[in-house]
Amino acid sequence: MKLIFDRADSPDMYYLCGFHSDVKCLYTETAEERVLYVPGFEYLRAKQEAKVRVEKLENINELLASLDGPFIIGPLFAHSLAQQLQGEITIEQELVPERKIKTEQEIAAIHEAQRHAAQAIALIEQEVAHSTLESGVLVREGEVVTSEYLKYVARTYLIEHGYDCPDIIVASGAHTAQPHNRGSGPIRQGPLIIDCFPQSTKALYHGDMTRTLIVGEDENAKRMLDAVRYAHKECVKACIPGVRASDLHEQCIAILQEAGFETTAQQGMIHSLGHGIGLAIHERPALSPKDDTILAEGMVVTIEPGLYYDVGVRWEDIVVVGGGIL
Repeated sequence: MKLIFDRADSPDMYYLCGFHSDVKCLYTETAEERVLYVPGFEYLRAKQEAKVRVEKLENINELLASLDGPFIIGPLFAHSLAQQLQGEITIEQELVPERKIKTEQEIAAIHEAQRHAAQAIALIEQEVAHSTLESGVLVREGEVVTSEYLKYVARTYLIEHGYDCPDIIVASGAHTAQPHNRGSGPIRQGPLIIDCFPQSTKALYHGDMTRTLIVGEDENAKRMLDAVRYAHKECVKACIPGVRASDLHEQCIAILQEAGFETTAQQGMIHSLGHGIGLAIHERPALSPKDDTILAEGMVVTIEPGLYYDVGVRWEDIVVVGGGIL
């Protein structure tokens, strides 16, 4: 018996049950039946929305003790709850491996999220285009343009259209040298990284797009970006069924090194080439040197090469394996 105890809107639970709620529920699966146990106050709504049988969750410890093993649980299943189980327990790192292959409906939902990511980034690009550099800082209509303001512009659009990206990255200056630095303060001359990964508040699927703008003149950053965009183009073409995820990452490294950009653990291409995406922003497979997954038709991944030294640049799109950019 497979068991999951998590919020109903967590990726695995929502995928399996189709019920959207922030309350914790228990999911059980056998060869014969799938059941979602929910607290009483969500019972009627779950009965209407869930695509599995729904029962009331009253006493979680008593319920677990009544189940027949053997059991399959994930690594995050609470130890205190696992102690209530009577029978052999196997821990699986990936409880719902079928999530790696996306249906046409899932791809459509990701595509729609990506469309809104592109529009949010376009609004930031417009703000930058209508601004000027003064003493190395971006200014518009006498006001310093900040990361916080540009995030506000993007998130306002997203929220108005049923999406949000609370951790959107709008980073400039030295902040760009750190891939997950969300950015703050004035927008400065040089690279400006915008990483927008909105999630639908209804369908729950994510988009993920990164663009790098060069604000003013910065020949070194431009040369870095040219190399990254070439690597991006070549890796998109190579993202086809039958390719090993780790090989795609290594291909990217080779392209960037051939262009003259050395990579170590501390600088250069210091993150993986990409990752699966869907109900979670980071899903399997990982396009990393440690992931030997063979890419298959229907997988949806990001391709996001980057280079990071004193400053950084990155370029990212979502790709359907064998089908090109969404």
